Amino acid sequence: MSKKGYLTAEEYRAIRQTLGMTLEEAAEFHRVQNIRTIIRWEKGDSWVSELACDKITGLLEKINKTISETIEMAREVLKKGELEAVLIIYPDSCYKKFAVGFAELPNSVHKAMIVRTYTALKELGADTGIVEFNPQDYFAYIGSQGMTDNPASRAAWAADYRRRTLQ
Repeated sequence: MSKKGYLTAEEYRAIRQTLGMTLEEAAEFHRVQNIRTIIRWEKGDSWVSELACDKITGLLEKINKTISETIEMAREVLKKGELEAVLIIYPDSCYKKFAVGFAELPNSVHKAMIVRTYTALKELGADTGIVEFNPQDYFAYIGSQGMTDNPASRAAWAADYRRRTLQ
């Protein structure tokens, strides 16, 4: 049996919700048999194991670090002038292929991270937007621009797509 963890029921639930995970996704993430385990943890009917505490807090730290690094880069760019940041939300059908570094996580976690990043960038005063990835439009765009698929091409497409959408 694993050791009792260090998160209370409320702390675990708050972290899960901050990450954007459903009960089902949390059960899969922790590789427990079903959502009843997660429900018991969140009600305080059973303790969250140390392993589960480590795993979910580790993920929260990874996401927070990614957001912090993004915001720090944005601060540096804003010092030099204006910043246009367009964040991409991937539909479930494309998520695993294009969400570099996060594809092993549920798309809901990625979406929650995008929303948190969007909010932080807006607070900095950056011109910030969110677009949903459109594969047909994206591949037509990179084809017309003579580009190959990579994160920089997706960023260029997202800025262009947002401008076209807002017109």
